[in-house]
Amino acid sequence: MALIKCPECGKEISDKAQECINCGYKLNKNFCPECHNAVEYSDSICHNCGYNLRQNNINNSVNKKYNTYALVGLILGLCSIIAWIIPLFGYPCTIIGIVFSACGIGSEKKPLAITGLILSIIFLIITLINSFIGMLMYI
Repeated sequence: MALIKCPECGKEISDKAQECINCGYKLNKNFCPECHNAVEYSDSICHNCGYNLRQNNINNSVNKKYNTYALVGLILGLCSIIAWIIPLFGYPCTIIGIVFSACGIGSEKKPLAITGLILSIIFLIITLINSFIGMLMYI
């Protein structure tokens, strides 16, 4: 539990409180990540410390995008386990899996991205071997 300042009266209250026990101000449950003071949802800058509140939202949306890349990379890596049998499907599946996994490496879901990357690389190599064997069968 942390103490925050009420935006109305300025007295310290619990960050878990629904309203200020001193003045009755209804808290909106949005706090500055830098100084932990209450801020309005519409604020773009914390009035206490000057922290850019919109930058935090931008970083969260970018991180969500990279988390999605990691997940898609893992799914394509898993699909490549089957797709290598037919090189026509194996090549695009593994190559796109490598790209998405590589983009997702910097996300919170790094283990998923690494797993997808390893699977995609392994099955790209297997797809190449399968293509080479298929080519030798027709010679």
